[in-house]
Amino acid sequence: MPAARTAAGYWVHGENAVERPAFIGAAKHLGLPLEEIGP
Repeated sequence: MPAARTAAGYWVHGENAVERPAFIGAAKHLGLPLEEIGP
């Protein structure tokens, strides 16, 4: 889901916008290729 904007023009991201990149970074640190991490 793409981020939305407020009336003032600020980006509003869901909670997953922080959790997902952290998970991907941890999985890559453990040696998993992106193909195995999934969407």
